Amino acid sequence: MKLATPVILAALVAVGCGDSTPAPVLPPPPPVASVTPSATVSTPPAASSAPVVVTLPPTPPIGELQLTSLKAAADAINQHDAHKYASVFTRDAIHKEAAARDVVGREDIARRMQLLFTSFPDFKFSFDRVWQKGNVAVATWHWNGTDTGGFLGAKATGRKAGVQGVSVGFYNSDGLVREIHVYEDGQTIVQQLDAASPPASFRTPPADAPGTMEVLASTGGADEALGLATAKTLYDALEAKKEPTATALFDAAATLDDFALPPRVGKGHGTWKALYASWLGNFGNYTQLPLYNQLAVNDYVISERVLKGTVPLGSPVSLHCIDIVQVKEGKIVHFWSWSNTLELIAQVGKRGLRKP
Repeated sequence: MKLATPVILAALVAVGCGDSTPAPVLPPPPPVASVTPSATVSTPPAASSAPVVVTLPPTPPIGELQLTSLKAAADAINQHDAHKYASVFTRDAIHKEAAARDVVGREDIARRMQLLFTSFPDFKFSFDRVWQKGNVAVATWHWNGTDTGGFLGAKATGRKAGVQGVSVGFYNSDGLVREIHVYEDGQTIVQQLDAASPPASFRTPPADAPGTMEVLASTGGADEALGLATAKTLYDALEAKKEPTATALFDAAATLDDFALPPRVGKGHGTWKALYASWLGNFGNYTQLPLYNQLAVNDYVISERVLKGTVPLGSPVSLHCIDIVQVKEGKIVHFWSWSNTLELIAQVGKRGLRKP
């Protein structure tokens, strides 16, 4: 899953200086002739003591501010303006991404974004879908570019790269992002840039087409409660290793995708079982509860989680994941998951993982 510039006010205070020289004595003013007021002259009315009411323009709703922020972020990215991009964050914003250190503040956020612009001079970015609930906005997106600048300082390969990802943004009431969580698979980019990688072992870069951003805002309806209940049953079943219980929650034609794995063609229970088997094979006796963060927006449930387990060679690992699940009439019809394989490789190396 790769958003306003504050005005600085200065106060100036003028201070008068005293003079010890006595003021000159002025002559008395000439006498003023007495004038009888005309009957048409009226006494001005006394000043009103009523308070002055200043009406300020209403603050736009947080959802509107979020969409303005997202548009500004996308424009800045496609203009390759890292500082303009960073201006949608608060001064002390926190940028979190698995397999990378946390970045704090606008300058470091701009510096990290600039790395992508330098590596991929033709970098293109687009949001796909946005879910809004209160001060949180979750967005899926995609990007692609050609490695002619050298990815992260490596020798340029001239190869195309790009991924689909998702971000979770936490906003202040002024529409600035105070914290963001970013999910994309860095290992996919590494494989795309490696000429020796077998083509079927990784995803190809997304297409250039920007598409249209779909916006979904929470209504607090009954579908959200149903989705949360279904998601609870799913994660409880996964925690207890009850695969049949989890499988029964999926519609027979449900679409599923784990963006950290090579693309899998298929739908329904068979695809889900294969996906579950790959998780179980790589992490053994894992745990993922309690969930890190969860929210429901209409018939979608978005869950941030940290999966902890043991890889085949016996090393303990943790993996940050985010799932987006769509539930209709009590059945899961779409399931998407994102994580970063580089987070695992940093802990156990490539040999510690089982091939999907």
